Amino acid sequence: MLPDNTKAFLHVLLEKEFPGDRTGLELPPERIHALLSEAFTGTQLYLESPQTFLANFLTFNTDTLTVNSEMLSRLSYIVDHPYFPEMIDEWLATQVQQGRKQLLKSEFEEFLSHVDRLVINYSSLVQLSDYFVPLFEFYGELELPRDIIHGLLTDKKLVIPHKLDRAEFTTEDLAFALKEGGRCLAAHRSC
Repeated sequence: MLPDNTKAFLHVLLEKEFPGDRTGLELPPERIHALLSEAFTGTQLYLESPQTFLANFLTFNTDTLTVNSEMLSRLSYIVDHPYFPEMIDEWLATQVQQGRKQLLKSEFEEFLSHVDRLVINYSSLVQLSDYFVPLFEFYGELELPRDIIHGLLTDKKLVIPHKLDRAEFTTEDLAFALKEGGRCLAAHRSC
């Protein structure tokens, strides 16, 4: 059984490669393997670097985010990091109301970063920890190595305070490191 986000990315790939009705679609095993591998890679990128992934995924790797049915369809496939789809949807609705249907990718990236900061600052440690359960489930581990966690924080433009750095992190360790990294950033100081 595939995780929900992997199923969503697989659906995007199938929709792109086989538009229209896919009922009864038969594929050779090597093609199924390639599609599943690509869906798992998408899941991994999304879970480890959500801001970067979302910016590329929703702009179709261009410098512009175009609010259209194809982009909104892709937005509906985002299932983990639950705060992103809701806040993106609201932000896009505001942009459309203002007559803006094309936005710079850099503006969208700035918005995603702002969303992350709000979530980190205003979520409880338990809520923040829960947001990252899918990342740990993806690897089937209760603790993840430093390099994965550092990559996630780099995506959020945060650094783990030296006193909190460790070889492996639990979801609770990660939530605490995010809170402390956010405080250091807000105070414009190195921790």
